[in-house]
Amino acid sequence: MITPISERKTVELSRKLGSLDDEFDHWLKQSEEDQPFQKHHTQIRAVTEILNRLRAQIKTKLGSVKDDNQPLAQGRAVEEMILAVHRIWEYFRSKLSQRYEDRFKQYLAAADEFAWACYKPALDATAATDRNHVRREPPLVFFNGGASPFSVSRDRAFEAEQVPGEPLSGPALKKVLESLPIPVIGVPWHQVAHLPDALVIGHEVGHTVEDDFKLTSTLEERLGAVLVRGVDQTRHAAWKNWLGEIFADLYGCLAAGPAFVSALMDFLAGAPATVAAQTRTEMDWGLYPTDYLRIVFNLAALRALGFAAESDRLEQNWQASYPSHSMTCFAADAKLIAPALLDVKYAQLGGRSLREIVIFSAKEQKRASEVADDINRQDQITKGNIRELFAAIRLAYERAPTNHYATEDIAKNISLRMDKIIEKKVRAGEKEMTKEQKDIISEQRKNAGDDLFDQMWAAAHSSGAGGN
Repeated sequence: MITPISERKTVELSRKLGSLDDEFDHWLKQSEEDQPFQKHHTQIRAVTEILNRLRAQIKTKLGSVKDDNQPLAQGRAVEEMILAVHRIWEYFRSKLSQRYEDRFKQYLAAADEFAWACYKPALDATAATDRNHVRREPPLVFFNGGASPFSVSRDRAFEAEQVPGEPLSGPALKKVLESLPIPVIGVPWHQVAHLPDALVIGHEVGHTVEDDFKLTSTLEERLGAVLVRGVDQTRHAAWKNWLGEIFADLYGCLAAGPAFVSALMDFLAGAPATVAAQTRTEMDWGLYPTDYLRIVFNLAALRALGFAAESDRLEQNWQASYPSHSMTCFAADAKLIAPALLDVKYAQLGGRSLREIVIFSAKEQKRASEVADDINRQDQITKGNIRELFAAIRLAYERAPTNHYATEDIAKNISLRMDKIIEKKVRAGEKEMTKEQKDIISEQRKNAGDDLFDQMWAAAHSSGAGGN
């Protein structure tokens, strides 16, 4: 006697749902103490706890399907839901998996540590201000095919794997995926061979800080006050449009000082005639100032941070290739706005400005400069934290670009220092959380999983996948 199709379908769906348990268990074990992904334990937990709640809701739905004797009517929708969970998880797993590759592992470990060192001061300031503060996960860096770094904050939609013909593809899936448990920062594949570019990660962390700690409204208020005092009113809209990007640049300056601006200059470098002709108009201000204006803004930020000599040197270096630009009336604005934004006080950060929380000081610049000399002399590196080391790598490259990372000895020297700097313990460990904080975050993830289920189930049925 052949078992009815409906019974076989029920068993089939249960086993397919069980594939999620196997997947999550594997990665959680890989992130335990002394395992390869120990540094990413809380990040993996953040994602899998939400998706496990979603899986539990699917299991409940599967039970009701069985009870109602509807496995054939509703089975397709359940299957689509299981696959959708796999596709959401794949978005993160594919980025984590890059760390299995020996060619990428060390770069990504260093990049993650640098991003965390840039992000943690703002996180700590928030924790000190709010007793009910819930720990947020650090950004996750990964390689991608984009020409420039980018960040996707935890509260912005992201793209999961696209599967042609599936009901939960394209706009339907994008609408469902409206929140990220962890922020991600993508860097171009070719950066693996050129670590001096990595300073621009500080800019991407700036975007995450603005989004995570809800700084935008305070920034807009401050910008408005500055513009009223000293800037032509017709240019208000332009600077407001550019606010997110110039704030991220400002954060990069705070994270790594002159080395960040040097890296940004190389990143923006293009044909001199093109840079000179760039312009923005009221028809489309865009999200970024022109490349030349960005450099003017960043140089002004460096001066406000006490790096006047370094700013002058970088300005001379820039103007040697780019002597002119087409938006000269905005240059004075940039020089006024940069120092003003540095002094913004944020209630979310305990009434302090960012320069009081995260700063690349003259002392750190001096140490980075000394380490840069050690790198180029191939002397053993014995000092410098992760931000200082990243700055030093950039400074060493500036001074001797053909030598930097060109020899195995230089690469090994830097690697040995990285190994000493990067501790094995979990970032943002749970031991630092109170019971109240753990309860809050557990409830948040439970609710996120429930909300995700409701949206996905509705999307699956609106597409016709689930029958009636």
